[in-house]
Amino acid sequence: MRTLIISLIAIALASVLATAAHAQSGAEEPAPGAGKGMGMHGSMPMGACQAMMDSMRESDDEIGRLVERMKAAQGDEKVEAVAAVVEALVAQRQSMHAHMREMPHMMCGGMVMSQ
Repeated sequence: MRTLIISLIAIALASVLATAAHAQSGAEEPAPGAGKGMGMHGSMPMGACQAMMDSMRESDDEIGRLVERMKAAQGDEKVEAVAAVVEALVAQRQSMHAHMREMPHMMCGGMVMSQ
């Protein structure tokens, strides 16, 4: 049981750290057509692009809150907190993939993603 908990914690923390590192890296570059009412790749309206960025920020904040709760938890509460982090990460990943399938013109040169 202890090995399972440690493994889940390691997986959750690795995912969170990767997300946090990407968010802090400032890897965002101005999109083509920026300032001309267009967003990413010049095909997404700025309002939609901003809404997507706000949603991603809210998701990151949610994960941050869950991780803080996980860090403070003890005993069985720790297991429940780790499960909450993993569930949130999986839900966010599924949401991201669903969103990408809705916008195939923006991903991979118009290639349609498989289910």
